[in-house]
Amino acid sequence: MSTTQELIQIDKQAQKMHNNNHNMKQIEEYFGYVNNFSELGNLGLKLQIIKKNSMPNYLHGYILSTCLKEYIDKHHGLDNYTILETGTARGFSSMVMCHILNENSKNATIHTCDLISNTTKQYNNCYLSKELNKKVSVMECLDEWKELRDKYIKFYIGDSKKSMNNMNLDRIHFAFLDGHHVYSYIKFELNYVKDRQQSGDVILCDDYTRNQMPEICKAVDEFLENNLYNHHIFYCNDGNKKRGYVYMIRK
Repeated sequence: MSTTQELIQIDKQAQKMHNNNHNMKQIEEYFGYVNNFSELGNLGLKLQIIKKNSMPNYLHGYILSTCLKEYIDKHHGLDNYTILETGTARGFSSMVMCHILNENSKNATIHTCDLISNTTKQYNNCYLSKELNKKVSVMECLDEWKELRDKYIKFYIGDSKKSMNNMNLDRIHFAFLDGHHVYSYIKFELNYVKDRQQSGDVILCDDYTRNQMPEICKAVDEFLENNLYNHHIFYCNDGNKKRGYVYMIRK
């Protein structure tokens, strides 16, 4: 059974893995910088790190932070940003985006959906659950950042096809897709977002990893064949697998 001290040690391994090879360097080479804000490491420890067999990492937090900062810098005249996320989990990605929006004094709503309610006490392997020695909910995991959570995040419960159709969104400026890893769902999510984007808008897709997630790769590859988006793939190599994150910009 893991403890908070064990999770802190796992977090140190993750940070070492992020910095020891090309993982961070590739972000800097592409954008010219890595948007490594001061709270990102704490978010990773509290909302991402768990004890598991595979190598822990939250490189997607650095990629997501930098991609969103880049989008804001290029679209600073917008009054309000509409962001879509599939796969809320413990709220790590949503909270990364909250911090970037807040640091740049932007108005926005992050529409995030997950199969399980954000109030269900389901997590027993994260930092807060170990600290309190009980199961905790997403809302409890995010209590430390309650002000930002309540300011920016709108939670939806249920499968992404149903949830997204209930959002009534006319425009999606930025999307992070990390939901149900099944071809039909990824295809639906990509097309849903595409139909609500304009030139310069962004989709970031997690888990582009051919051996482990072939259905994601198939859906993304087919989507890119339409030639509506420029794209770049960032890879996190943890020594065991090469996990990809696809950054897509609407032409």
